[in-house]
Amino acid sequence: MKYVFATIYLSIYLSLVTCLTKEEVIQTVQQCAQEFNLSIQQVTSLRATAMANIDPDTNSKCFASCVAKKTNVVQNGKINEEVAKSVDAAAASVDLGPCQGVTGSDECDTNFQITKCAMQQFSKLNLNLI
Repeated sequence: MKYVFATIYLSIYLSLVTCLTKEEVIQTVQQCAQEFNLSIQQVTSLRATAMANIDPDTNSKCFASCVAKKTNVVQNGKINEEVAKSVDAAAASVDLGPCQGVTGSDECDTNFQITKCAMQQFSKLNLNLI
Protein backbone atom coordinates (compact mmCIF):
# COMPACT_ATOMS: atom_id res chain seq x y z
CA MET A 1 0.00 0.00 0.00
CA LYS A 2 2.85 2.41 0.80
CA TYR A 3 4.28 1.75 -2.66
CA VAL A 4 0.98 2.83 -4.19
CA PHE A 5 0.93 6.10 -2.21
CA ALA A 6 4.58 6.84 -2.95
CA THR A 7 4.03 6.12 -6.63
CA ILE A 8 0.92 8.31 -6.73
CA TYR A 9 2.69 11.21 -4.95
CA LEU A 10 5.72 10.95 -7.19
CA SER A 11 3.59 10.58 -10.31
CA ILE A 12 1.50 13.65 -9.53
CA TYR A 13 4.61 15.75 -8.91
CA LEU A 14 6.47 14.52 -11.96
CA SER A 15 3.46 14.78 -14.24
CA LEU A 16 3.15 18.42 -13.25
CA VAL A 17 6.78 19.26 -13.91
CA THR A 18 7.49 17.15 -16.96
CA CYS A 19 4.33 17.39 -19.07
CA LEU A 20 4.03 13.61 -18.87
CA THR A 21 0.69 12.09 -18.05
CA LYS A 22 0.17 10.60 -14.61
CA GLU A 23 0.03 7.17 -16.22
CA GLU A 24 3.36 7.72 -18.00
CA VAL A 25 5.01 8.80 -14.77
CA ILE A 26 3.58 5.84 -12.84
CA GLN A 27 4.87 3.56 -15.57
CA THR A 28 8.31 5.24 -15.41
CA VAL A 29 8.49 4.87 -11.62
CA GLN A 30 7.41 1.23 -11.81
CA GLN A 31 9.87 0.45 -14.63
CA CYS A 32 12.75 2.07 -12.77
CA ALA A 33 11.84 0.33 -9.51
CA GLN A 34 11.68 -3.02 -11.29
CA GLU A 35 14.90 -2.37 -13.21
CA PHE A 36 16.79 -1.71 -9.97
CA ASN A 37 14.98 -4.29 -7.82
CA LEU A 38 13.67 -1.82 -5.27
CA SER A 39 11.31 -2.95 -2.55
CA ILE A 40 8.27 -1.00 -1.45
CA GLN A 41 10.13 0.12 1.65
CA GLN A 42 13.10 1.43 -0.35
CA VAL A 43 10.90 3.45 -2.70
CA THR A 44 8.88 5.02 0.12
CA SER A 45 11.89 5.82 2.29
CA LEU A 46 14.25 7.19 -0.36
CA ARG A 47 13.31 10.86 0.09
CA ALA A 48 13.59 10.69 3.88
CA THR A 49 16.90 8.87 3.57
CA ALA A 50 18.28 11.56 1.27
CA MET A 51 17.07 14.43 3.44
CA ALA A 52 18.63 12.80 6.51
CA ASN A 53 21.99 12.70 4.67
CA ILE A 54 22.01 8.92 4.82
CA ASP A 55 23.71 7.44 1.80
CA PRO A 56 21.29 4.99 0.14
CA ASP A 57 22.40 1.85 -1.60
CA THR A 58 23.48 1.87 -5.26
CA ASN A 59 20.17 0.46 -6.53
CA SER A 60 18.25 3.27 -4.80
CA LYS A 61 20.55 5.88 -6.32
CA CYS A 62 20.16 4.30 -9.74
CA PHE A 63 16.38 4.24 -9.31
CA ALA A 64 16.37 7.97 -8.51
CA SER A 65 18.69 8.60 -11.45
CA CYS A 66 16.48 6.56 -13.76
CA VAL A 67 13.34 8.49 -12.81
CA ALA A 68 15.13 11.86 -12.94
CA LYS A 69 16.54 11.19 -16.41
CA LYS A 70 13.36 9.73 -17.89
CA THR A 71 11.33 12.70 -16.64
CA ASN A 72 13.97 15.25 -17.73
CA VAL A 73 14.49 16.63 -14.22
CA VAL A 74 18.17 15.80 -14.79
CA GLN A 75 19.70 16.10 -18.24
CA ASN A 76 23.33 15.47 -19.15
CA GLY A 77 24.42 15.38 -15.52
CA LYS A 78 22.81 18.73 -14.66
CA ILE A 79 19.52 19.69 -13.10
CA ASN A 80 17.00 21.04 -15.57
CA GLU A 81 15.99 24.12 -13.59
CA GLU A 82 13.08 24.94 -15.88
CA VAL A 83 11.50 21.53 -15.31
CA ALA A 84 12.33 21.41 -11.59
CA LYS A 85 10.90 24.87 -10.90
CA SER A 86 7.79 24.60 -13.06
CA VAL A 87 5.64 22.78 -10.51
CA ASP A 88 4.87 25.75 -8.26
CA ALA A 89 5.07 29.54 -8.53
CA ALA A 90 7.03 29.72 -5.27
CA ALA A 91 9.59 27.31 -6.70
CA ALA A 92 10.70 29.95 -9.21
CA SER A 93 12.55 31.77 -6.43
CA VAL A 94 14.53 28.71 -5.33
CA ASP A 95 18.24 28.96 -6.10
CA LEU A 96 19.23 25.72 -7.79
CA GLY A 97 22.62 27.12 -8.82
CA PRO A 98 24.44 25.17 -6.11
CA CYS A 99 23.09 21.96 -7.65
CA GLN A 100 24.63 22.60 -11.08
CA GLY A 101 28.17 21.64 -10.11
CA VAL A 102 27.27 18.60 -8.02
CA THR A 103 29.04 15.41 -8.97
CA GLY A 104 29.21 11.90 -7.63
CA SER A 105 31.25 8.77 -8.02
CA ASP A 106 29.31 7.60 -11.12
CA GLU A 107 26.24 8.56 -13.15
CA CYS A 108 23.75 7.12 -10.65
CA ASP A 109 25.43 8.84 -7.72
CA THR A 110 25.76 12.14 -9.59
CA ASN A 111 22.08 12.21 -10.58
CA PHE A 112 21.05 11.19 -7.07
CA GLN A 113 23.24 13.91 -5.55
CA ILE A 114 21.75 16.51 -7.93
CA THR A 115 18.22 15.43 -6.98
CA LYS A 116 19.14 15.48 -3.29
CA CYS A 117 20.60 18.98 -3.64
CA ALA A 118 17.40 20.18 -5.30
CA MET A 119 15.31 18.66 -2.50
CA GLN A 120 17.47 20.49 0.05
CA GLN A 121 17.17 23.79 -1.82
CA PHE A 122 13.38 23.45 -2.10
CA SER A 123 13.09 22.54 1.58
CA LYS A 124 14.70 25.87 2.57
CA LEU A 125 11.43 27.47 1.48
CA ASN A 126 9.36 24.62 2.92
CA LEU A 127 8.69 23.34 -0.59
CA ASN A 128 8.80 19.57 -0.61
CA LEU A 129 8.37 19.28 -4.35
CA ILE A 130 10.88 16.59 -5.24
